[in-house]
Amino acid sequence: MIQIYAHRGANLERPENTMAAFKRARELGADGIEFDVYLLIKDGSLVIHHDVNMGRCEDAQGRITEFDGKSIRAFSVGEKFSPKYKDEKVPFLSELLDDVRENPIFLNCEVESLVETKDHVAVPVMEMLEQYQMADKCIVSCFNEDVLDEIKDKYPHFKVGWLFDADDSDKKRLDYCIEHRFDAIHPNYIYVTPEYVQYAHDHGVHVNVWTPDSEEDIRRMRACGVDAIITNDVLTAQSVLAE
Repeated sequence: MIQIYAHRGANLERPENTMAAFKRARELGADGIEFDVYLLIKDGSLVIHHDVNMGRCEDAQGRITEFDGKSIRAFSVGEKFSPKYKDEKVPFLSELLDDVRENPIFLNCEVESLVETKDHVAVPVMEMLEQYQMADKCIVSCFNEDVLDEIKDKYPHFKVGWLFDADDSDKKRLDYCIEHRFDAIHPNYIYVTPEYVQYAHDHGVHVNVWTPDSEEDIRRMRACGVDAIITNDVLTAQSVLAE
């Protein structure tokens, strides 16, 4: 059965990457939640946010790594979406993990790898996931394969998936996943074909695609045989996959 992961939570109905969005995704019956984690180098805080440059979701300016855990919580990340979410703050990773302890749901933790954090981000994220005993309850994804190599070497009991946004018809990225014991590959859905998925499955690699939202695209992914759909529209995905 194809899994449905809510991209940044239920972001059509709630502010993205907020506790409200994660709660709503669970209420909608999503199989999992996808979210983004940054390491704040000023104090080592692990926070959930998508953009490296602040401002789209909050009244703040600057690169996210210019903030620490206290200062980044001074801004609402919900008010621009709707005034009724004005109290939503940038969540700490621990905040989500505490909630998942009480309200279980599978997590797709995307590790954001920046120039200033790429050599330091893997261990603190994984130590926290280890602390919360998340090995069989999450997959860790990243655009930087070196970060995933480090995770797989140090935490082989965790699942990892390589994110990318490019044509992989020559299967070089997929072959890398196979050779480096990655559990999944996370391609942009537009590049995925049935033959590509079959090749991955033949070598024990899952294919989790982002972010098909239309009925047509979700049907095509179903026909391709993908393992999970990371989507902005959970309800549409549920409706199509129930056909």
